[in-house]
Amino acid sequence: MFIAIMGALAYLLMFFAFPILFALPFLKIDFSDIPLLLTTFLYGPLSGALAALIRTLLHYIQTGGDAGYPIGDLASFLASLAYILPIYYFLRGHLGTIKAKDRQLAWSRLLLTYGSATLSLTLVMVALNYFVLAPFYSAVMNFPINDMVQYLLMGIVPFNLVKGILVSIVAHFFLRRLLPILDRWL
Repeated sequence: MFIAIMGALAYLLMFFAFPILFALPFLKIDFSDIPLLLTTFLYGPLSGALAALIRTLLHYIQTGGDAGYPIGDLASFLASLAYILPIYYFLRGHLGTIKAKDRQLAWSRLLLTYGSATLSLTLVMVALNYFVLAPFYSAVMNFPINDMVQYLLMGIVPFNLVKGILVSIVAHFFLRRLLPILDRWL
């Protein structure tokens, strides 16, 4: 039940998306990964993936995808997994570092964790755009990409770096407030 609720909450958070690159307004940041991250910490990575799948299916059912194809929703699903799984595996068993007495150790571990998640998100999305998304949109949606390297380096990389940083900041403060509750469950 909790997993479905978190998937539905993540779906609702997708409606508060906003673009950051005006040249590529279809790239939007949302904070739907935060409930997915919470679900992953409480019930494990399979539950987090299931909540992400619920979010993705609800969004696809509501929007119908891009010209009827679920390619954008699939990309969102894979991006979420690329972001939440590194955080889970880095912090699993170490959530106490957020409130550790040795703040330098805690902050260095958190920066490594969030940095790794952001890097994972960026690399996965660059590969996905290079091999799947950009060719698909070029062929089906008549979205020409003249210079793939420039598109990736000037659009996909900065977008995902900013997204990873923003979501990490919000997720950190959200999880930090919930840590006393999480400690009881973990």
